[in-house]
Amino acid sequence: MRQTRITTKLAAAALLVAAAPLSVKADGLRIPFIASLQGGGRVILPVIPPAPGSPSQPAPNPEYWNNPDYATRCQGAPVLVTEAAGDTSVLGLVTDLQSHCLGTTPAGAPSFFNGRFRFADPNGRFIEGEYFGTLKQTVASQPPPAPMAPPSGTWIIDGQICVRGASPQLHIGDDCAAKRYFPATGVTDPSTGVASIHLNQTIPVRL
Repeated sequence: MRQTRITTKLAAAALLVAAAPLSVKADGLRIPFIASLQGGGRVILPVIPPAPGSPSQPAPNPEYWNNPDYATRCQGAPVLVTEAAGDTSVLGLVTDLQSHCLGTTPAGAPSFFNGRFRFADPNGRFIEGEYFGTLKQTVASQPPPAPMAPPSGTWIIDGQICVRGASPQLHIGDDCAAKRYFPATGVTDPSTGVASIHLNQTIPVRL
């Protein structure tokens, strides 16, 4: 029975890598992982600002604080939630649900941290991971108009991403545990959440 399970697992891994070149590195087998997606999102603020001219004070936003994930992961920083769709080399066509916390670097550049993503294909197979990074200015970039507000205009995404795992049948390993990150790029308008995301990296295969 044990021999049957091992043989089945090896066969599944072989099917996964058959369509992609294999590379053998010190940490084991890796396959290319390329993705290109476009999507949109919205910012969830920890407080609800009063309407212009209103004497009311800012109030806690229940959508933020009643979500244990946002409150714990972002600790009062705004959250950007994005849904996207696109194509990947391993899963084919996918939808993407991701979110991250918004902040600034010591130099004042917009940043994002504690990001989480999941790419899922129509059959329910998925690849998920984590990310962080900063935004680089372009000629169309505009700074945040107020505290807690996102910047606007076109910004270049300068991200770092790691794959944490995937559906069991994909036999994908955990780069995040090893803190093995790869560059991610694209463009975004943080005020609207509209973004394009591009990845070109390798991911580990578990045998």
